Amino acid sequence: YSQDQFRQCGKSIGGTTAALLSSIKAYAKSRQEKDRQKCFIFSKPLIEVIDAVLAYGALAEYSGERARMSERGKVAQQAILGGAMATAASCVKLFEIVPGLVRNVSDTEVWKKLMLCSKAVAEATKLLCASLRENSITGSQKKPFYARNNEDDD
Repeated sequence: YSQDQFRQCGKSIGGTTAALLSSIKAYAKSRQEKDRQKCFIFSKPLIEVIDAVLAYGALAEYSGERARMSERGKVAQQAILGGAMATAASCVKLFEIVPGLVRNVSDTEVWKKLMLCSKAVAEATKLLCASLRENSITGSQKKPFYARNNEDDD
């Protein structure tokens, strides 16, 4: 259930990013105030979905109790965290570029950066989804990624 929610969050990031990019392209062509406003309108859902993913990932149920993680679990954790960090970093970079583009739509360098950031967001989201898919625990798997630690806290 949780993995589905994280996967759907990844899709939401991709969808809201696409909506924002469409708005930016429309503004670049028309340079009308109404299209500029759409850029701001569609940036809000992207910020909100990123905030939601961060808040969801910070819930106590995901911090859990102290555990000893198997090597397989550590590898899975690294892959998933790597995908999540790449997604967050590329979204942050995208938000850093958008204001410059809104101010100067004809700046080809900013458009190139935007294209690279958009591609980075898409690739990072794919990486995160693939990591979640590859490292999901199914009923047929015998060994868990972690074992509960019954020792007293130090």
